[in-house]
Amino acid sequence: MYENKFYIHNVTEQQGPFTIEELKLQNIDLSTPIWYEGLNDWSTIGEIEELKLILLNQPIENNPNNQITEKNKIKAFSILESKRIGLIILLFSTLSILISIFEYFDGFSPKLASIITWFSVIGCICTTTLIIVTLIKKKLKLTYFISLILFGASLFSLKIMESEHRSFINYKWMDENLNVDTFRNGDFIGEAKSKEDWVTARLNKQPAWCYYDFNPENGVKYGKLYNWYAVIDSRELAPEGWRLADSHDWWQLVDCWGGLKNAGLKLKKDGEWNSNGINSNISEFSALPAGAIDDSGDFYLKGHYGFWWVDDRTEDSSQSDIFRIADDGHGFDDVDFFQADHWHGRSVRCVDVHADEWH
Repeated sequence: MYENKFYIHNVTEQQGPFTIEELKLQNIDLSTPIWYEGLNDWSTIGEIEELKLILLNQPIENNPNNQITEKNKIKAFSILESKRIGLIILLFSTLSILISIFEYFDGFSPKLASIITWFSVIGCICTTTLIIVTLIKKKLKLTYFISLILFGASLFSLKIMESEHRSFINYKWMDENLNVDTFRNGDFIGEAKSKEDWVTARLNKQPAWCYYDFNPENGVKYGKLYNWYAVIDSRELAPEGWRLADSHDWWQLVDCWGGLKNAGLKLKKDGEWNSNGINSNISEFSALPAGAIDDSGDFYLKGHYGFWWVDDRTEDSSQSDIFRIADDGHGFDDVDFFQADHWHGRSVRCVDVHADEWH
């Protein structure tokens, strides 16, 4: 033993190698982690009889508080090295990966996806812990090689869940602006073909729609602009199987694609906005700058802004939430929500009425 080279650990780093004489000069006690060639795993000096006998004759001055701290540290270190804990971590990670694979082939479930995502996140944390312990000990074992593999698999699981979640969010949305001229029951919605028609519908609180510039050619690309009375009509503006998008739907879409500051380019249809970039329409939402019409029948901002009604049915208010995507040609690509007058005309998007019931 006296010819062995000894390594000790102070919890944060490994020290050595030391000869037995050098070891006596270190600030150690019987709870100090130690390893030398021929020893299967890290142990403590107090657990090795020969070393304990040698060091019993060596006076070591230690503050009692420091001894308690060191014992707590070695206890925490031992927990990280526990084979039982390691096995639980590996099983947990494996479970999350298997569930992800099953979910991938069986069909995406939004309710289960959040659970799987947290499983995967915890799996990443757990396997990272094992990998760190491996690096500290500088002793690679099969368990830790497996943890490296599971770490990668957990990350892949997260990527799958992100991809499937985005696919689900996109799938529930109608892929273009609403362009109907009847309610769900077949009743016609009045078309405003002039400023006078638009103002008259507002004053009489009648549902109405129009094309931008009152030009039917604009309807082919941009769909129709509807007033608020068409949105809240009990005959339902959305076709059978669809409903008008509410604030929850819009926020879900925005959050899915990076939040208010990042979702703009990802939602815009290629080639239809001034500032197109590498992320244009990666969401396949295909947002268009359809502009809007104000209360007096004047049109504004086609090609620069898209405005959509948020269907929160605030009939008693003169204003409602609007979802807006901006593009001023100078790098302003934000999306936002704001309160706006009911008297204007804006685009409408629908979502699948059964989307929230799937799985």
